[in-house]
This record gives sequence, structure tokens and C-alpha cells, in this order.
Amino acid sequence: MEARLDGLIFISTSLSPFIEYSEFTEFTRLFPSSIPKVSLGDPVPGMSSVRISPQKGIAQAVDHLVTDHGRRNFAVVEGLLRKSCYRFRSGAT
Repeated sequence: MEARLDGLIFISTSLSPFIEYSEFTEFTRLFPSSIPKVSLGDPVPGMSSVRISPQKGIAQAVDHLVTDHGRRNFAVVEGLLRKSCYRFRSGAT
């Protein structure tokens, strides 16, 4: 059977509000080991990962709205504060 995928990118920060970390890591194991995998956000054992800086990201978003669009009054719509990535973003605004 010919593989239809060359690789998988798991955006773990998007999934973390909905499933526990252990469920996420178990889910990633459902895919064949022959397919390269990368986690964007949370590290996963046995998989490459790319860490994200929530503080830097929100600061860049605010700068973009102010500098490029001249906006001054806006709201931040975010996830559950029980997740660490959301707490970091909230502290950056």
C-alpha cells in the first residue's frame, strides 16, 4: 500500500483544551512509526517538537494591530486559563 502522507504535524496547543496530555500522546502512537511526526507546542516522547513562545506571539499580534492597522482598542479571545499556554499569553497583554 502506498503511503498518502509524507509527515504529520500535531498542533498540540490546539488539542490540549480538549484532551489530556496522556490521551494526546496515546493518539499520536496510532499513526505508523514510518511517518515522520512533529509536535507544535507540547513535547511528545519519541517525536520532534517545536516550542512556541506565547508571550512573543501575543506581543507581535498586538504590535501588528497597533502599527499596521492603527488600532488601539481590542479584546483578546483565549482559551481556558487552567492551561499554561493561555496563562502565559494573558500575562503578555
